[in-house]
Amino acid sequence: MAFIIEKQDSDGIVRLVFSGHTGLRDVVLATERIMEDGRIVSTRRLFDFRKAEVHFSSEDIAQISDRSLQNEPGESRIAVLVRGDLQYGLSAMYGGLAWSSSRQIKIFRDEAEAVDWLTAED
Repeated sequence: MAFIIEKQDSDGIVRLVFSGHTGLRDVVLATERIMEDGRIVSTRRLFDFRKAEVHFSSEDIAQISDRSLQNEPGESRIAVLVRGDLQYGLSAMYGGLAWSSSRQIKIFRDEAEAVDWLTAED
């Protein structure tokens, strides 16, 4: 497992790019690092799983969703970028569980579409 956290000043998006074997612990560690870094204040997040081999159970997705609801800024947009049907389905499960009236979550297969949605005015 590996992940990179990128802060893009030009578009204001925080990108979490995962690669290799990725499970619950990896996503939790990456999101904790963002929350601990006082320099990262963006409410626009892109989780990129296209290079990852995801290994999540439904219980893992529920835990990630619970942590997201507790730790992510309330007014936020989260784009999840995936490559295949399994990743899409797991991400849709996360989106349904982590949804709130002030948080928008969408799943994408195309990076340009994800960035356009994250940077669009409300």
